[in-house]
Amino acid sequence: MPTTSREEMEALLAKLRREVADAGELDAGQRARIDALQAEIERGVAAADDQHAETLREQLREHIDEFQRSHPTMTLVLGRILDHLNKMGI
Repeated sequence: MPTTSREEMEALLAKLRREVADAGELDAGQRARIDALQAEIERGVAAADDQHAETLREQLREHIDEFQRSHPTMTLVLGRILDHLNKMGI
């Protein structure tokens, strides 16, 4: 049975939460930014408006750049979330 886009996004967000929990070397500021990003992603999926979507995509790109070297798995998950938002039209 195929999953819906929202179910897939929820699975990606759960994976991101696990990656953040497992990333012991994140400082408090990094954790706060990731937590805020997760909340923004959830709001973006719920709202699905164009103005919010562009801001959300930009935030994701910034986080991907920030964590690319230090947390490659988290970066991969963030990239998958960005791809999935694009597929959802967000």
